[in-house]
Amino acid sequence: MGKKPRKKVDANAWLNTYADMVTLLLCFFVLLFSMSSLSMAQFDKLAEALNPTDKVLLGLVGENEDPLTIDSSNPEAEADINLTELGKEIMAIIEEANLDGSVDVEAGEGYVFLTFRDNIFFAPNRANILPDGRRALDAFIKSIRGREKNISILSVHGHTTQLNEERIDKQFDRELSSNRAVNVLTYIENRTRMNGKFCESIGHGMYYPVADFKTEPGREKNRRVEIYIASDKLGHLTLSQVYDMIGIETHDSGE
Repeated sequence: MGKKPRKKVDANAWLNTYADMVTLLLCFFVLLFSMSSLSMAQFDKLAEALNPTDKVLLGLVGENEDPLTIDSSNPEAEADINLTELGKEIMAIIEEANLDGSVDVEAGEGYVFLTFRDNIFFAPNRANILPDGRRALDAFIKSIRGREKNISILSVHGHTTQLNEERIDKQFDRELSSNRAVNVLTYIENRTRMNGKFCESIGHGMYYPVADFKTEPGREKNRRVEIYIASDKLGHLTLSQVYDMIGIETHDSGE
């Protein structure tokens, strides 16, 4: 009786399993990398796709803040809000953060208007937000998070002041106020779910003074950042229209 021929063994068969494992690991690390650069909007879409009936986790307001959640299956969680009450809540949060001396809040039916003193936001002739400015913005962000869909417009307005009547660098003045407004707005956008098409940043330079630029106290008042949020009831207004509605008077800029 003849011997059965031995089956030929592939000595390299283990490479197939090893290659599969390496491929899976590569996919895992690519997924981790892609998640590390997710924006808030992308993260929300991913969370809703994975958990369509569960709570949607929102990002952190600050490094030491607790995460906030809203129940996406409960329509009452995104009900319309009274912006007058929101203004009171913003003021309470700002007072709790001991920033009430640096922030003014005006609230009415369908709008909230905030004025932030320049000295807490920026160093002279700089557009990078200082730590106290981030604290003030975090207080504001904490009050609007989860309510973004009820805000039809969020405008950030940057203002500078006139120092020397004879030598005015208008380009630098415009760019400085614009860059400051952009940095404040992007800070808010990166930490909320605001739809970018409802947000705007405008640099007005020295052309909306609210005090006499010839005195230091007046110049301090003129250096400021303003945030205007409104519901559909008011919609988009120019800064001059907002000032008229609130009762803010501007001074002659010297031009």
